[in-house]
Amino acid sequence: MNLISKQFLLKLYSNFFAKKIGIDSYGNTYFSKNNNSPKNNYREERWVIYDGEVEASKVPPEWNAWLHHATNKVPHKNIFTPEWIKKHKPNFRKKISLQDLNFNNSEIKKTYDKWDPNEKKTP
Repeated sequence: MNLISKQFLLKLYSNFFAKKIGIDSYGNTYFSKNNNSPKNNYREERWVIYDGEVEASKVPPEWNAWLHHATNKVPHKNIFTPEWIKKHKPNFRKKISLQDLNFNNSEIKKTYDKWDPNEKKTP
């Protein structure tokens, strides 16, 4: 099963069997389901469906605390925050793959010398 079909099934499952809790400023949707099972320490299950790319840094701190059961209070958009607190920004760095770097493993192997304990060191 690929990622797109898993996301589709999760959205379908969430809309039919879970309770929609809220949406944050990035458009991420949060759900919960009361499920008394030992796999979640007899707590409700909580999860997020990301709007766009799946990136964990797109979850604001107050929603992250709710997701990890640090608080049971559901965050609201009209929470007072002092001026000196900066607005949360997700991590916007580009994900780099080895193909993008033109990484050549043979170049590293040429610089590496295998150690031989019986070899005498020459000054």
